[in-house]
Amino acid sequence: MRSLKSIIKLTSFGLILFLFACSRTPDKREYQVMNDMYYSYADKAQEEKLDSLGNHTGLSVMRNPVAGTIPRGFEPYTIENPEDADVLVNPLPMTKSVIETGRRYFNINCVPCHGKNGAGDGTVVTLAQFNPRMPKPPELYTQKVKDWPDGRIFHIITKGQNNMPAYGNRIDKTTRWAIINYVRILQKARDEALAKN
Repeated sequence: MRSLKSIIKLTSFGLILFLFACSRTPDKREYQVMNDMYYSYADKAQEEKLDSLGNHTGLSVMRNPVAGTIPRGFEPYTIENPEDADVLVNPLPMTKSVIETGRRYFNINCVPCHGKNGAGDGTVVTLAQFNPRMPKPPELYTQKVKDWPDGRIFHIITKGQNNMPAYGNRIDKTTRWAIINYVRILQKARDEALAKN
């Protein structure tokens, strides 16, 4: 009898608690622990800030830069033709750290098309089988690519070529040179593997 009264009291208390937690509008809770979590306002890009009366405050989120503004660290690249870039010389030495950096960024940016060993057999090639208009990416160890100066490869990475997009705005200058050093290592490894067979 005593336990039945306890169960009834406990059930009644839970039911009352549940009813107090309910609201007439499902999107609004009656009791809010952290108000700023419920009413946070996300700023939109290029949006003007308004005060509580709707007047412009003169502030905005991510304003457009003034015409002619150059980002910090930006170096303009003015070469348009790949042949004109042949005079560029790779400033990075073939050190272990440079090659490791090149490998890391090659695996991130180049492997999807050119494949892990530069054979033009990346995952994009698998998808290209379903689209006959999509050409196969070039193999990076062909004699044609091996004969290219580092400057030409730098230009192709920077500006893009055929279906390859430009990576000049995604990969910084030093990292592009490191990737070229890694491509040269891949070419050398391929030549050594063929010589053994």
